[in-house]
Amino acid sequence: MVPSFRQLAERYFGVQMAKQQAELTESLNSAQGFTRLEDEEAYTIANKAMMRVLHQLSHLGRIWQEVLPRGLYLRSIGALLDHAAQRLLQDIQKLNRMQQVGIGHLADLVSSMIQRAQELLAVEGTPYKPSDAVPSWPKLEATAGLLEVAKAPEHYVHGARRGQLAVVLTNLNQGFANEDPPEIVRNLLSYDEDLALTLVRRMQELVS
Repeated sequence: MVPSFRQLAERYFGVQMAKQQAELTESLNSAQGFTRLEDEEAYTIANKAMMRVLHQLSHLGRIWQEVLPRGLYLRSIGALLDHAAQRLLQDIQKLNRMQQVGIGHLADLVSSMIQRAQELLAVEGTPYKPSDAVPSWPKLEATAGLLEVAKAPEHYVHGARRGQLAVVLTNLNQGFANEDPPEIVRNLLSYDEDLALTLVRRMQELVS
């Protein structure tokens, strides 16, 4: 009877995973594409959507860590994190003509996702890299770095964090290796075309 019970458990767990992914998608849909975040009402709506996502993931993380083997837990929570991250990245890549205040709000939202993901993946006694469990992690981390630059460009281009800029741009080149990374740079930094051109040029220099 063991194989039959195992197959039943696998089917049930697959149904639960699909249900959880649908709930994550519904929560992120309510963020309205993370547009107009310079408007306080729009930011409040997007922040509530992100809090719903993080609450759901945290709740599942607490339950699953108690009942699932470590490897299965990391694969399962990693799959849900990746689902949410991919949807978040899709919305971000569609954004254009944002104001710097809105970019700052978006940076905070993405940072909260990364922080929660790191907490959920930090299983005691299990060495891991976030990208092992979350395939879209390099792209998410690279996007977060770009948002931090856009949030305070004077610190990265001319100020105290200037040495970190090369790391951010290298991560963008690597995270978007199969795409056109300058496009997201131009879109998110459309409020400052000179800054966008500077970063694109430096990215190109790093890969030349």
